[in-house]
Order: sequence, then C-alpha cells, then structure tokens
Amino acid sequence: MITQTELATQLTLDFFGSPETSEWLTAEPPAVELPDGVDSVIRDLIGHGLLTTLKRTFGDVVTAETRIERMMAQYPDGWTRWNEQMVNAIPQDRFKKGPIWNAFRTLRPSVLLPEGDTRLYEAHCDELLQRVVDFEQTADYVHHNREAKLIRVLAPATSAELIAGFVEASVATPLRALGVACYYQLFKQIFPAETAEIWPQPPHELWPGQAEGEIQRLKEKYSQARG
Repeated sequence: MITQTELATQLTLDFFGSPETSEWLTAEPPAVELPDGVDSVIRDLIGHGLLTTLKRTFGDVVTAETRIERMMAQYPDGWTRWNEQMVNAIPQDRFKKGPIWNAFRTLRPSVLLPEGDTRLYEAHCDELLQRVVDFEQTADYVHHNREAKLIRVLAPATSAELIAGFVEASVATPLRALGVACYYQLFKQIFPAETAEIWPQPPHELWPGQAEGEIQRLKEKYSQARG
C-alpha cells in the first residue's frame, strides 16, 4: 500500500514532472506578440538566453495584467469607501483606477516562485490581489499609514510560493507527516480537481487544524518584500 509520503512525491512527479524534465525548467513563457522580424533581430543583438528571459518577463507582465483585469471585474463597484477616504490623498491617475489596478507593482514574481510555471504565478497574483481587496474593504486606517499597513498584509508568502518549496523538498527527500498534510492542503487550495484525482483521501493530522496552523506559520516565516 502506498504511503502518504510516497503519494506526496508522486503528486509532484505527476503534476510538475521529474526534476530533469520539469516544466519549471523547460516550459515556454506565455506567447508575446512581436512585429515580424523583431525576434530574430533581437536574438542576433542580445543572444538567445537573454531573449528568453525578456520574453518570460513580458509574459509575466501579461499574466499579471490579466489577473488584475479579472479581479477588477469581480469588484466593479466595491470601492466607495476607498474613494471617499483617499480623495486628494494620492495622485488622481492612481485614485481613478483604484487599489486593484495600483497593486500591479506588488505582483512581480518573487525568488520563491519557479520560473516558467504560469499556473503557480496566476495563483500567486490572485492571492495577493485578494489580500488587497480584503484590506481595503475591512481595514481601519488613515492616509499616513495606509501603505505601511498594506505592505504588512502583502508580505507573508503566498500558497503558490509555499507549494514551490514543498515541490523541491518532496523530490529531494521524503516529507514527514506534517509536511505531507501541509503539502496536500496547499495543492487542494489552488488545484482542487487535480488533487482529488491523485489524492482522494486527505492525509492524517494529529489534531484538526494542525496543517492550517503550520501553513500560516510558514507564510509568516518566508515573508517577502513586495512593491
């Protein structure tokens, strides 16, 4: 009978591939349209490696903008309170767009995320944007300390960032029971359908909420500077 630890490793291999062939290492960045001939000209000038990096960067920009547009569509009229409190407090171009649009600079990929996996980057963007929404809707703040409070809200690692760490760990060495439980919950949050197919039964926790508490601790431990 397969153990939970073996299942955790198998989840990584089924979902992301082996370390040698992983999509994190080989996946092409999202397609970015360039004028005819520009690709070959740029490659001649800067080399293939740097061109690939540039394409991946522009692909990340496209992904971030798409997730922002998606989140703005979910909350089209939810910023009355923000508008009332922030009028004349920030430049008018930023004021008119709203806090979700202004969150673009916080979505740059962090060192904890692998390069080339759009699915994790999308989940990373979505979690940070949802934190912005929750903060703006519930926080009690004044103009002079708003930015400082928002930075603290955005700092903890995202579930996508933690998944990246667990993926590397599960391939390198067997996870302990608590690590398996955390790994399972993180995958279930972001990829519920895929997790259900591979992992129909949740791993055992010593007490209810054990994995959730550990995940929150890890998010704080691996906080990132954003913005």
